[in-house]
Amino acid sequence: MSILSEIGRACGVPPLVRVGGVERRLARPLRLVLLALLADPGHEWRAHEVAHVTGLALGRVYAPLALLEDVGWLARREPLADAPWKGARCYRFAGPDGVEQAGRLLVVPSVSEGTGR
Repeated sequence: MSILSEIGRACGVPPLVRVGGVERRLARPLRLVLLALLADPGHEWRAHEVAHVTGLALGRVYAPLALLEDVGWLARREPLADAPWKGARCYRFAGPDGVEQAGRLLVVPSVSEGTGR
């Protein structure tokens, strides 16, 4: 872990994580969405369900869902024609690799790990 990451964490700055080969801040909306999805990895989630479970506004869950879909960890299914929720896409993990990769993001080593302290 770099000294900048340690300083950032000590100051309350979300840690940098690698998502799909790009470093990003593990900001609160992404953390909450990941926690919700990982709580029931086999469930097909709709954005309004994720918003309800996380306590985030509906508009705040779309970016994390899109990011996770873009990197291939989530698969999106368009709703069936006779679905009660018209226009509500369903999101689920794209196999065990998606669950594993998402779970790794939430495991952030402590400051003392890797420094021998």
